[in-house]
Amino acid sequence: MAIIILALSLLLGGCASRTETRLYENQRELSDSVLSFSAHVLSEGDGQLWEFSAAVEAAGEEGSMSLTAPSLLQGVRLRWGSESTLEYEDVVMALPELNGEGLSPASVLPLFCEVLQRGYLLRYRQDREGITAFFGLDHENELAVRYDTALTPQVLEYYVGGERRMWAEISDFTIEKRQR
Repeated sequence: MAIIILALSLLLGGCASRTETRLYENQRELSDSVLSFSAHVLSEGDGQLWEFSAAVEAAGEEGSMSLTAPSLLQGVRLRWGSESTLEYEDVVMALPELNGEGLSPASVLPLFCEVLQRGYLLRYRQDREGITAFFGLDHENELAVRYDTALTPQVLEYYVGGERRMWAEISDFTIEKRQR
């Protein structure tokens, strides 16, 4: 019986390390790529529900997000990187640095791009449909990314103190190698 338990633990341990290796290799590939995707974001907090859709493109520490819905916000663009701006037609407004402090619905997608490319993996959970990876942001905040079996991001969830505050459905995810 002890031999069977030892064999099972070695086998399961090997599976876990293969999954972890796949996650790290995927992250390395994404860090050298331009990411493009569409996102439908929902956020709850302070008794309010925010909902919007955006087209996102990111390369390294820079990127942009163009709002596509609701129609009232179409055409608004958020750019982040060395300088962060909010733009609409000819109006450009400088924004404070985007980070985990005071996270807003608008800053969760830049944070998602950063985590995909350079995040610190805390743990993961695997099932038949794919893998959910949990990335640490600070002592009480986590970002969970739900991947399908091909490691394509499908869902993003932001947790504060274990409570889900924001989530996004990811679609049309593509990567393109950056030119060096």
